[in-house]
Amino acid sequence: MALTDTVIRKAKAKDAAYRLSDGGGLYLQVTPAGGKLWRWKYRFEGREKLMTFGSYPDVSLSQARERHATARKRLATGTDPMAERKAEKAAAEDFLHHPISLEAQSIAFGPTAAQRHKVLITRRGKHIERELRYMVSCRITAPGESAGVHSCLGGGSNPIRSPQAVSCRKSFCMNASRAG
Repeated sequence: MALTDTVIRKAKAKDAAYRLSDGGGLYLQVTPAGGKLWRWKYRFEGREKLMTFGSYPDVSLSQARERHATARKRLATGTDPMAERKAEKAAAEDFLHHPISLEAQSIAFGPTAAQRHKVLITRRGKHIERELRYMVSCRITAPGESAGVHSCLGGGSNPIRSPQAVSCRKSFCMNASRAG
């Protein structure tokens, strides 16, 4: 006789654990503490095995039957459903403890924030290095002479004319001419 939801709800705890069978090895075990656990008893390679599907209000009767049917299909193909579940769980735990490398992450998910930051810092560093080379190559004349400022702002063989570069060169040349 197949179980019904009404029978399951009315099942009360007793002094000892007992089972309410649904068929095909699937049953609901009612514990003395009042817990109702879905279990499936099956044989694989001559050994009796027990697989659990969860507790009763969390896993409904229809969900337990679906999980049972899926597990029976796996068993029919010649694989142990319990061993397969354990392997999946071990693989998930292994993934959590050994995350994939940054290269694999960037291939799978695109660049991470840390990788984008690294590229940005590298670009800024190259820009600053280029600016410093340009400023050092500037002729800085004596204080008060405008030729030094003029040569840094516009002169030279390869001037960089972005607003940031102009303000950076301007402050550098002014400070350098005051110090000298």
